[in-house]
Amino acid sequence: MAPGEAAAAIMAHVDDPDDGRLRVLVGTDAPAQVFAALELRRRDYARDPRYPDAHA
Repeated sequence: MAPGEAAAAIMAHVDDPDDGRLRVLVGTDAPAQVFAALELRRRDYARDPRYPDAHA
């Protein structure tokens, strides 16, 4: 996705009063990047014994 296309997608989201999401996926590779980032975060949290996945 070209920078102008990404900017247009972000602006369309910001301008939409019916879309209350704080975060949106912009670009074809965004879902995979977000999944990877969340997986790394989950692994970090899992090191804390208070986290539900820590005992899995």
